Amino acid sequence: MAETKFSQLHTLLVSALRTGSGFTNAINASEYGEAMFYMSATTKEGTDPKLNLTMQVSPDNITWFDTATKFAESSTEAAIIVSSTALGMFVRFSYAITGTNTPKFTFSLKGVFKS
Repeated sequence: MAETKFSQLHTLLVSALRTGSGFTNAINASEYGEAMFYMSATTKEGTDPKLNLTMQVSPDNITWFDTATKFAESSTEAAIIVSSTALGMFVRFSYAITGTNTPKFTFSLKGVFKS
């Protein structure tokens, strides 16, 4: 008998203007075997702004570990960040916006999780 597969779209960050650094919502990934993450940046401000994203995993939703999955974006285009099977129990992204003259990005991050 074939295993039933399903997918679920999760919004990790809604589209908003952001500065500095922060974290996305955490997703309980224990039911999923893989995920595809999508970032959409619509505006940027400042001089040479760069949006740096790092995937993090956690066994308990308290202690977080950076993965080797990192992504840097300097344009205002949609991008597929990563397809991953190393999700751990919980998954989230940290973000840091760098540059000069008050760098800002308007962006969102979503993930399609599959069993």
